[in-house]
Amino acid sequence: MKAGPLRQGIAVLGLIALVPTLFNVAMGRLSPGGAAVRALITFAVVMLVGRLLAAALRFYARSVERANERRVELRRADDHAA
Repeated sequence: MKAGPLRQGIAVLGLIALVPTLFNVAMGRLSPGGAAVRALITFAVVMLVGRLLAAALRFYARSVERANERRVELRRADDHAA
């Protein structure tokens, strides 16, 4: 099963967020243990942002859907009244 565009975007965001950690390890300014801690924190933050964004998009989609349903009901009521 292929991941949706939102999930793919969050994955790319996570990889981009790990780039500074990679450079710090490559330059010897960060130990592997410190890099692991940073990677876990990055993972948790990216997952949280992903879940919040998905929830916000679901909320927006539902509100648009409800507004559309109301519009359809009003049209039907106008058609029956005419």
